[in-house]
Amino acid sequence: MSGVPGAKRLIHDVIRASTAIPGAFPPVLFKVEANGVRHDEMHVDGGVTSQLFLGPTGLECGRIAERLRVEGPPQLYLIRNSQLSPRWEAVSPRVAPIVSRTISSLIRTHGIGDLAQIYLTAELAGMGFNLARVPADFDLEPDEMFDPEYMRALFERAVAAGCDETSWIRQGH
Repeated sequence: MSGVPGAKRLIHDVIRASTAIPGAFPPVLFKVEANGVRHDEMHVDGGVTSQLFLGPTGLECGRIAERLRVEGPPQLYLIRNSQLSPRWEAVSPRVAPIVSRTISSLIRTHGIGDLAQIYLTAELAGMGFNLARVPADFDLEPDEMFDPEYMRALFERAVAAGCDETSWIRQGH
């Protein structure tokens, strides 16, 4: 919408970079300039550092909503592609399975920490907080890293849950 040449391509590259899982997809290169020197920056899925984020702390959402003529308190909607509770899983006493389970636990709890931080930021900004996540009773497991049948089932369940008011976790304004 900006009219800047290459804007559409940039948005496509940002979206592609946001899904570039390290080791599974190649990083996306961006040409940048810093202090008069041109560089290529490599970008991958931001989940490496933060799975979710909400703009800068101190963002004056009330003023933004007022300027955009938004009626009612601002609402924040988050969709988390994960369950909040851990799943019980027997792990064999070998290094590789223990490391794999540890990393998946770390990723899950890191995401929950991101949610908590966003919740507090939204609360301080006077925004309503609305969270959708993979329901605890969704128990399918993918057969491979990118399992189309699993992804289709998860998508269909997510659409149904997103339309069901009772499946959202809601707090605040």
